[in-house]
Amino acid sequence: MLKIKIVHAGFGEGHKQAASSAADCFGTGCLDLIEFARFTPLKKASSFGYYVLTQRFPILWQALFNLSRFKPIRTIFNLINRFIFSDFISYIREEKPEIVITTHFFIPYLVKKAVPGNVNIITIITDLRVHPWWLDGESDIYFAPLDITEQDLLGYGVSREKIVCGFAPLRQGFVRQESRNGLKKDSLMREKEGILFVSSSRGRFPFFKEVFEEINKDFRAEVIYGHNEKLKNYLESKKNVSISFYPFYQNMWELFSRNDIIVSKPGGLTIFEGIYKRKFFIFTHYIPGQEKANMEVLLEKGVGVFAPDVREFQKALDYYKHNKNRLRNDYPIQLKGIKDRLKETVQSFTGAESKPG
Repeated sequence: MLKIKIVHAGFGEGHKQAASSAADCFGTGCLDLIEFARFTPLKKASSFGYYVLTQRFPILWQALFNLSRFKPIRTIFNLINRFIFSDFISYIREEKPEIVITTHFFIPYLVKKAVPGNVNIITIITDLRVHPWWLDGESDIYFAPLDITEQDLLGYGVSREKIVCGFAPLRQGFVRQESRNGLKKDSLMREKEGILFVSSSRGRFPFFKEVFEEINKDFRAEVIYGHNEKLKNYLESKKNVSISFYPFYQNMWELFSRNDIIVSKPGGLTIFEGIYKRKFFIFTHYIPGQEKANMEVLLEKGVGVFAPDVREFQKALDYYKHNKNRLRNDYPIQLKGIKDRLKETVQSFTGAESKPG
């Protein structure tokens, strides 16, 4: 029986949700790399620093992302990570897992430094494109969501035998086959198509107020406002039956099923789940680097539009109206949930039944 550890890094919610989806396959929990930071201030600085860089200094984040393509730069960062997360290395040495499943590119390198050659690493890629950092640590298996992800891996020299393509970490509620019409119970839902505004816990939606009236003409809307109290107060002031809003929503698959358009930034997990549900995307903003690359794939496939201002948002709605039948009948991207294939992959290492560690 195999001893498995599932590890993510809490720099963003997507990596955590992806790891949780993998953990559900084995009925266990998962580990957050940040919790192994050497000092408590570093734990807080790690996640907060990521937020500051990506939200406040996106140009700097873009520069760091681009520089990561150079091996010497990644080597420096890897050495820093070895110091910051030395407790994680010690933990892996003590636990001696046979398989580590990870959803963040920092982790394979650290695992290899802890137990070189003595552990199998499965990396679940949580974006549509691959940057070189995913290759540090030389994983034994890479789960790639799309063909273009697989082509990136092949371009970096990964052998095809190490790639499992077409599978993504989806929350189990998404995988269950629910009737879209069955979820649309009241007359308003039957009469109007729906737009779902979903973002991070900060609930950032640029120019929402400016497009509110336009949306209200032809659509109903559901909004996840997170911690954005200003947005909540604005929505309460409208008293509009066509708009529903929540600080969070546990069963997100219900919202995806009963809405037709997803307004969001192009984070990996949101994209995976939207593709699975065959939805149209409107992206109002993005984090430079990996999210921009995600967005460009969906724009090229014709299932998304970038709308950085009110005018472009209106054009995006018009595009959807003219293409919705095509998208419903011939959605150009497909992927499957990871659960069964991940179990098969784990068991293939020895042919034994696996157990969480």
